[in-house]
Amino acid sequence: MIEGIARHHAVDLVSLADIDGPAETGALADLCESIEVVRVPFTFRRHRARQLAIAARAALTPTPYRLAKFRSAAAEAAVARARRTRRPDLVHFEQLGVAPYRRPGLPATLCHHNIETNLYRLGARRAGDPVRRGWAALEAAKLARVEPRSCARFDHVFALTEADRGWLGRRGIGPSSVVSLGGAIEPLAAPTPPPPRPTLLTLGTMSWFGVEEGILWLAREIWPEVRRLVPAATWDLAGAHGGPAVRALDGRDGIHVRGRLEDVGAAFASARVVAVPLAIAGGMRLKIVDALSAGRPVVATALGAAGFESGGGQGVLAADDPAGFAGHVASLMTDDALWRSTAKRGLDHVRAVHAPDLTAAHIADVFGRLIGPNR
Repeated sequence: MIEGIARHHAVDLVSLADIDGPAETGALADLCESIEVVRVPFTFRRHRARQLAIAARAALTPTPYRLAKFRSAAAEAAVARARRTRRPDLVHFEQLGVAPYRRPGLPATLCHHNIETNLYRLGARRAGDPVRRGWAALEAAKLARVEPRSCARFDHVFALTEADRGWLGRRGIGPSSVVSLGGAIEPLAAPTPPPPRPTLLTLGTMSWFGVEEGILWLAREIWPEVRRLVPAATWDLAGAHGGPAVRALDGRDGIHVRGRLEDVGAAFASARVVAVPLAIAGGMRLKIVDALSAGRPVVATALGAAGFESGGGQGVLAADDPAGFAGHVASLMTDDALWRSTAKRGLDHVRAVHAPDLTAAHIADVFGRLIGPNR
């Protein structure tokens, strides 16, 4: 999103980050006039006691924990300081978690990555244990009230899928539009030959709601069938903050738990297939854009494939049943012709829909209409 904005506007960034060491701002430095990183300990698995206390307090108020955990006096001061010293024409907000920092006086836009109400309603039905299901039900009820009001405070809301934009429209929230974001991986100039090894790749931060449940579902219900069909298959399981159940998979049945990756591009290069096994999800997975940009076909659940056509038309094969999911993975691992055609369609789709120039032009049009009368 910042790349798209920076094509036509000067950008000053205030970013919340849960980090211990130096902030990794190298790629952002070329895009931003100034950067201020505010450290906020919002990750549950890294700050369990603190987050349990915040969750307990939020349970007694109308505020969802999903918003309460991002509240920070330091971040509030940083946003106020940037408005005072940098004198912006517009303030853009990335994701619902920072929406409470919206203040009147300037045009403001929101990029709403997921419909959080729907995400937590799914969690109330599908989370792995009764405590998480009960907590998700409470969050969903609060978000059903708070989320529409939060989005309605913005002059324009960017959604990632037409389904999410429809949800906004049915609640009278507008203007809105669908922005086709690019991934972190530059699209290949030309398709590559199929990797010789039958390696599956999954990647995603395990602390995000629903990611670990999907990984364990794949390990339990799908991976044994993949190994039966393709005995040489291996699985690279990448992503930070994996819990004990995920870490216990390492070394079993060709599974390698990699943790946080330093070089995502190398992981895509060595993978034959990328899997997105999500039963709890919303919005659109930018990791799929990355996979398709790297010339790698994707197998996903219907929710995981949201924003992409099924049937391989956009490089993504979708299945919700374990046998169908395993069959897609095995076919892409063993059928070179299917692999090439699916990978090519994915690469063509990324170039046509997620091109940086298209994203930048869309953002510039929206920002120009908001800034023009107010500059």
